[in-house]
Amino acid sequence: MSTFVLIHGGFCRGWVWAETAAALQEDGHRVQVVDLPSSGTAAAELGDLQADVAAVRRTLDGIGAEVVLVGHSGGGMVLAELADHPSVQHSVYLAALWPQKGQSAAEMLGGQLPSWMVARDNGTVGISDDLELVRQTLCGDIDPERFATEGIRATC
Repeated sequence: MSTFVLIHGGFCRGWVWAETAAALQEDGHRVQVVDLPSSGTAAAELGDLQADVAAVRRTLDGIGAEVVLVGHSGGGMVLAELADHPSVQHSVYLAALWPQKGQSAAEMLGGQLPSWMVARDNGTVGISDDLELVRQTLCGDIDPERFATEGIRATC
């Protein structure tokens, strides 16, 4: 069986992989979910892309076996930096940003934030207060009730 390392996107945590991880484990696969330092609510505690890469690299180094590295959304930024890691057997970009190694998200987005993202006074970027816009843009397949209880605001 395979070992999967799952990287969540921005503005959320590893909980988004719970059902996927359970299904993979039920099929006999090993799964590691990495919480990225760049996601959270305390600006002073947030990491950057390099902190995210370092966290996933530590996980890959600790596994010491071939893995399938899966990045969702902004997790694709991390995946691009680690796709050539010796443990990575396969890279999977799942509705993810797919930059060239070293390319920034700002470069990919043409220097403009999408309508569902906002710049904050503390220098961080967050999601819009229009939660229905966020739900429809990022996870339109999740019904509004589930999003309200398990969604981005509840876990970031």
